[in-house]
Amino acid sequence: MALQVICKSFNADPVFAFALTQPLAWFNHPFREQIVFSMKAFLLASMLLLLWAISCRKEMESSGLTIIAGSVCGWCAGEDSVIITENLLNYRFMSPCDHRAYSKLSYLNRKDWYELTSKIDFEVFSGIYLNTCNVCADGCDQWITIRKGTYAHTIRFGSQDSVAIQSIQPLVNQLDSLRRSYRNRVE
Repeated sequence: MALQVICKSFNADPVFAFALTQPLAWFNHPFREQIVFSMKAFLLASMLLLLWAISCRKEMESSGLTIIAGSVCGWCAGEDSVIITENLLNYRFMSPCDHRAYSKLSYLNRKDWYELTSKIDFEVFSGIYLNTCNVCADGCDQWITIRKGTYAHTIRFGSQDSVAIQSIQPLVNQLDSLRRSYRNRVE
């Protein structure tokens, strides 16, 4: 009775007032099957929308990171590099003197991706400022570029810079290992 007074005082919809005052009466409602079907359809659509929103959010959080690493040496030794994203690894090699060049594209498994990205500390990496040019005197240089969104930082270093890159040595070792393994696969 009190609910009827409340509903009438707020000019509530009569169907809504009926549902509030007699909550079990809808079981005998002639359109009960349509109501149940509509409720199931609504719940299914809501769950699908929620799953879609969650998957898009995860995709946006994890995508966009690109790691580029390589080496270049003088005296026609050439250069090689890897471009790594969450799903792909592209290995490239070029030798300027004998005009050899090849590229190998492959999928990167999740284990390797997580192992590699776990070694990245953006704050530490951003604090390293190296731009050597050993190749200018026929030596060798290595470089690492990390990009994510608007962030991009590159370092270029040689063997004499081992103290300066000590804080990212696990990342350097992992990238060198990946480059060597792909270099051996294509030669």
